[in-house]
Amino acid sequence: MQPHNYRLHMLPEQRIIASWMRRIMDQKGWTPQTWANQAGFAATNVTRAIKEDYESITTVRTLDKLAKAAGVPSVLDFLSGRSAAPSLNVHEVSGVLAELLGSGSWAATDAPRLAEALLYGLGLATSDPAIPASEEMLKVAGRAAADRLHDSKTVA
Repeated sequence: MQPHNYRLHMLPEQRIIASWMRRIMDQKGWTPQTWANQAGFAATNVTRAIKEDYESITTVRTLDKLAKAAGVPSVLDFLSGRSAAPSLNVHEVSGVLAELLGSGSWAATDAPRLAEALLYGLGLATSDPAIPASEEMLKVAGRAAADRLHDSKTVA
């Protein structure tokens, strides 16, 4: 049995948080310093959080204050709703994927993990209030699904 690697499980969320923060700053035309001032704390709270290779996740309290300062729903609202994927389940999607994955670099046995990753990514994208249905939403879903699939292969 492999030892539990906490960082492996947190990287997708960390990337999602950084992406959410960058989108908000772009939409508002804010710098990290501006947003930090609006929220009432040091700019390093923002600059660290937007670094995808930073080895820690921003605290719930900080994320909540950032969302309130920006007047937007918190990234936590959609992270907690990640299981609210479209009305499909892993078993239904796995059956379709198993048929499609018979050839190429994927094996039919990869279907359940791939299905779970896709539903996870779609659930994140469709419940993110900062992303209207768009090409950007699909990119977020794709990145989240790829991260989830990579993590499931690493942990498995």
